[in-house]
Formats: sequence, structure tokens, C-alpha cells
Amino acid sequence: MKLFTLAALAAVVISAPAAFAADTVIQGFEGSQKIDNVSPGNQSSNRSAGSGGGNTDTNYITEGARSSVTDMTWNIGAAAVTLTDAYERDNPSQLHWSMRGHYAGGDIIPKSYDGVKIDVYNASSYAVDAAIMINDGAYKHNPWKSLTPGAWTTLEWEFARDNENLAPAVTGNSYGPLSETADWKFFGVCLHTTTEPGDGGVFKMYTDNFRGYSGQSDVTPPEAPVVLSVGQGSAPGKLAVTWKANDPADGVAKYTVKYLNAASYNLNFNNRLSYENAVATDFAATATSGEIDVTTGEPCYIVMTATDGATPKPNESASLWPLAACLNPDGSATKFLYVAELKRWTNADSSATTYQYNTNETTYYAPAFAANNMYFSSASAVAIQEGLQSLVKLDDGFVMWCNGVDGLSSETPMTDASCEKLTAYVNAGGKLVVSGSQWLAGITAETATETAKGFAAALKTASNGAATGPTIDLTGFEPFGDAGVFYTSADIWYLAAGYATAHTGLLATDSAAQAVGSIKDATDAVVGNAMVVNNNQTIALGFGFEQVRHVIEESTSTDMLPDAMMKRADLMKTFKDYLVPASGVSDWSLF
Repeated sequence: MKLFTLAALAAVVISAPAAFAADTVIQGFEGSQKIDNVSPGNQSSNRSAGSGGGNTDTNYITEGARSSVTDMTWNIGAAAVTLTDAYERDNPSQLHWSMRGHYAGGDIIPKSYDGVKIDVYNASSYAVDAAIMINDGAYKHNPWKSLTPGAWTTLEWEFARDNENLAPAVTGNSYGPLSETADWKFFGVCLHTTTEPGDGGVFKMYTDNFRGYSGQSDVTPPEAPVVLSVGQGSAPGKLAVTWKANDPADGVAKYTVKYLNAASYNLNFNNRLSYENAVATDFAATATSGEIDVTTGEPCYIVMTATDGATPKPNESASLWPLAACLNPDGSATKFLYVAELKRWTNADSSATTYQYNTNETTYYAPAFAANNMYFSSASAVAIQEGLQSLVKLDDGFVMWCNGVDGLSSETPMTDASCEKLTAYVNAGGKLVVSGSQWLAGITAETATETAKGFAAALKTASNGAATGPTIDLTGFEPFGDAGVFYTSADIWYLAAGYATAHTGLLATDSAAQAVGSIKDATDAVVGNAMVVNNNQTIALGFGFEQVRHVIEESTSTDMLPDAMMKRADLMKTFKDYLVPASGVSDWSLF
């Protein structure tokens, strides 16, 4: 093999590898991005620190106007390490030199790609092996490929081929198939040789155009469909599901309803996110409703996905929040409706706002309904807002409207469209429970819309026009005495059916009973935790029902979830006993 000096290499005109039409650049190193040199642990004996930076010499660029250049120095001779540890599992006595060319940007690699490639130019006089590094929670690389001196080499990681046959790690990294659940992040290029490097240990490389490729006609999944309602179908054991049609531009080929029964849904926390044990039923792309078979007399939980017609692999969307129902075995109509208001306040913890509540609210309401033999349906608030689901006045049932997370007292999570529908419902004498702190302050604030203020006025007018009146403490108000003393928690993760990946429900400490979201007056002073308004037809909570728990003590060893679920069931029973029927009780007003 002819060897080149570094000086000779600099004069060579380099032909860059051709890009493919289907290639999509993930990282082109056009800014300050670079591949630098680091090594883990006891590899420090076979390399010394290197440096990385940007390059604008067009001889060493395959895409755009810049590439990354990395200078390294191997420690050679007696400094080479004998592998007596896990770095070379198939030959622990082999001398070797290894380094990681580390990229700190952590660009996400879409899992819809068939593979990734990167162009590497070996500007040294000797060959070394190289591989692409991906971080999926551990540092992994694909099988080695030799870098020819004075030439470009394209490293390729074809996922279907390489993921099940990854080479043993020799750079202090893990190996094995890439995770199916964790993000895949570009982490650089790792280098290895069992032949002592030349050039006094000096090594230099250029890297450019880290890209993904796919034979897919389309790699973008449809938007997650919005489930509007779930409830009693055309016959016993049939659940009717309605949803909004996706935008035609999504190219939906089918919709899929995924159903979990109570046992599967509550198996563990992760299952509620993945629906991996769900029974799936497909519906045509033109459908906006359908029926599935479910078990009656217990909660059933529903999410939906949309799948397009991309080839060769269709893209399936994510799913949004679950809705639930508990159907009467005889197939009769449900008497109770749970509505999830999906507009959330903007607060400092916006990720928790979206993730925890949109994913988990149903977890707390559905078991409480079912424990009291309250057969119920559920709907997204958008279904009510757009007139696709009606709020029907029933003497022997009520609507429970969930507003979710705490927020700013100057806002309300209730949209104008929701307030308009609720105003008509309470004016018609409909029975209502509203859950969530600060919502009362929101609809009565000076900054509230006229529509929101109209809902507040409807509640006041329905309460015999009284301008002032006391609030109530549910733990001390006789009609709600059966619920006993209860507490609330701001962090609903601790109330979930299976905290984190465990099967237990551990509780964090709160400072006082009803510490979260109590009803406040105009001076922001706490005056109670609930009110009965609208001629005893509306129970206005000053806290989120999903936050209810049974004790104040913290537990790190005892599973308190069953007791917390029982406490929510007890509180739901008080609502049922009070509103169905509502008679012989005091008349409390809102203002």
C-alpha cells in the first residue's frame, strides 16, 4: 500500500462521494458544530487530547459550505493498552488504540429512516477502522469500516441489517440493538486500530453530511386524530366512538381505535402511554364514527391513531388523551357524562401541563364513576363546543366538567365556546359538577371575556339572584359528610395507577388539607374549597378532582393507591347522592 505524508495529502484533489436523492441532512456542520475528541475511562492511556473545529476548504466538504475537522494524537509504542476489561470482548489480550470523535449536539434521528450515513475523509497516512456512534441511552456503534488513507469513505448504518448484529464495543461503549422506545441521537464517530498508528501517532479527519435515508414515499405521519366521544352503542356491549376527520392533506388510509379494559389499562404506568396490550379495530379513512365490542360494567379506555398510505411502510400517528366509558350491561343509555376541557393554562411547567393531565385525567375519574355503579360516557370539550355532542338535562344524571391543572387566576381553561354551551345547559336546569382550581376566578375576573362572565352570571341568576353568600367546606358540610376528610396533591404523578414504572402508588407530602386550589375571594383569600350554586344544581369545586387523596402522610414503602382511589370514589358518591336527586338541602349561592 502506498503511504502518503500529511503534506502530500494536502495537495491531492479529493472527489467527494455522491449524495442520494432520498438523503436528508441531519447535521451538515454548517455552524459551530464539530466532532471533537474524547475517550472514556481507561482509554486515556492510548490517546491524548485532540481538538475539533470548522473547515471551509472545499476539498474537504461534501455538502454545504463547511465541514468538521478533527485533530487527534494516539499514544503509541509501550503506551498501548492490553484489553483485560470489557472493551474487546472477543480478544481480551489484543493491544489496541481507540478514540471517540464526539459530537455534542445530540441531533435526533427519526426512526422512520432506513439508515444513516456520514462522509469521513482520512487525512492521515494509515488506515483505521471507524463506525457511526448513536446514543439511545447508551453509546452504541455499528460494525467497523476501514478508512482508506487520503480518501473519502461513507460510513453507513442500515438499521434493519445492522441493529441485530452490532459489533462488540471497543471504545468503552455499549452494544446491541438500538432501543425501540428511547430517542436515537447522533453522537459522533468512533475510531479503532490494532495496528500501531504511524505519523508519530498524529491523526486527522474531516467529517461532513450526516444524513438519513429512506425508500419511503413519505416519512411524515398524520396528525393524531381527535376523539370526540365514547358512549353506549347500538346494542349491549357495543361502544360507540366518534372522532374528527383529519385534514385531507394527511393522506389518511385508515383510523384505528385502540381499546384497553380496566385490568390492562391499570397494569402499569407505561402501558397507559403505549397501549401495547390494546385490542385494535381499523376503520375506513372516510369514517368519523364506529362501534367496537367492549366489556360492560367496568371502565373501558380508548385512544385513536391515523395511518397513511406511505410505501413501503405506512406511517402511524401518535395518539392523544384517552377517553373512557362504563356501559350498562343491559345496553341502556348512560346517565353521566365526563367532559375533558383540553385548553390548558400556560404556566412554568408547561410540559407537565400537557403531558400529565392530557394523558392521565381519565385515570382518576373513570374508576370513581364505576365504583358507584354510575354508567358513564365521556367527551372532549371540543365535541361540546362544536355541537357534535349535546349536554342533555337529566333528572337522574349529571355532567362532570374537568378543567384540569391549576393556573393563573386571570385566565380560565374554559373556552368561550364551552362557556356558551354550559350557560345554555345550566339555564335549562341541567345538573353539573365542575372540577379544577381557579376556574371560578377565571370566569369572574375583569379580564374575562363577556361570554365567560355570562356563564358566571347564569350561575348567579340560577341561584335565586343572590349577590352574596357563603362558600362551603366539603369536609364540614353535612350533605358531603360521607366523604370524610380528604387531601389534595399538586403532583398527580403520585396518584397515578402505578407511579413511574412501579405498580405502587406512592404519595408525597402536602402541607394541609385542601392545600391546592381552594376557592378564593376578591382579595385572594381562601374562603372554602367548594360551593353549591345554580339552585343546588351545580357543585363548583375549588380543586381538581384528580388531585384528591386520602391522607397527608408521605409513603415510600406502602402502596396507598387503593385507599386514594376509594377516597375519590367516596367523594363521587357524595356528588351523586346530592344531585340525584337534589332535595332538602340548603340553597348556597356563588357570589
